[in-house]
Amino acid sequence: MHTDLASFQREFAAAILSGAESEFDRWPGFAVYRNNSTIAAIEALAGAYPTVHKILGEFGFRKMASNFFQTSPPESAVLAEYGARVVELPDLRVLSARFPYLADIARIDRMLIEAHLAHDPIAVAGLDAAQIVSAEWAQIAAVFHPATRFRWFATPASLVWLSLRQNAIENLAPPPRGASGILFTRPFGAVGAIGIDRVEYLLLEGFAQGQSVADAAIHAANVQPQADIGAAFKRLLDSGAIHYFEKREMR
Repeated sequence: MHTDLASFQREFAAAILSGAESEFDRWPGFAVYRNNSTIAAIEALAGAYPTVHKILGEFGFRKMASNFFQTSPPESAVLAEYGARVVELPDLRVLSARFPYLADIARIDRMLIEAHLAHDPIAVAGLDAAQIVSAEWAQIAAVFHPATRFRWFATPASLVWLSLRQNAIENLAPPPRGASGILFTRPFGAVGAIGIDRVEYLLLEGFAQGQSVADAAIHAANVQPQADIGAAFKRLLDSGAIHYFEKREMR
C-alpha cells in the first residue's frame, strides 16, 4: 500500500493511465475519474490541433489522441500547453501515408497555439521604420513581437492549412505542390496567419539570427535575385511580426 503521499500520487496516476485493474478500482468513482481524465486530455489535444482534428475526423483523432495520452500524459495542470510532442507520435507518421503533409500541418497547429500563449510585448522605446534613414539599416536589428512564429516547409502544408482553416480546400484543385511558408503574428490581440514566400522567410530567418536588416536583405536578394525585397519587407512590417527596431553594433 502507500507509504507516503508521493507514492500514493504516483500509483494513482499510473492506475489512471494504464487502464489495467488495480486496487483503486474498489474506490467509488475511480472509473469516472479515469474516464474524465482521458476525456479532458483528448479535448485539450483537439483544441491544440484543430486542423489535424478536421482532417482525421472525430473517431480518427480520438483514437490517435488516446494513444498519445497513454504514453505522454499531461505534465502540467495547464492543459492548453499539452501536446507539444504530438508531431513525434508514430501514429501520425503512419497516417501521413494516407493524409499527405499531416505532420507539417500538426506543426502549424502547434505554432498557432504557441502564438496564442505567448506573453504580451514589453513596452520598449525602440525605433520604428519611419525613424530610420537608409544609411542606418546596416546597424539596425529587428525585434520580433513575442507571438511571432514562422517556418518554411518542404511541402505545401501551409497552403493546405490556410485553406482548411478558411473552409476553402475545394479551391485547391489541382492540389498544391512544392514548398511553402507561414507566419503567425498577434499585434492587436488576435492571432493572424499569412502565407509567406521564400524571400519573406529568408528576411525573417536573417532577423532571427541577429543579422542587420541590410544584411538580411542582401542575403535574400542573392538567393532570390528577381525578388522585390522592398515589397517583401513592407509586407512583414504590415503584418506586425516586428515589434520594433534597435540600433546595434553589428558583427
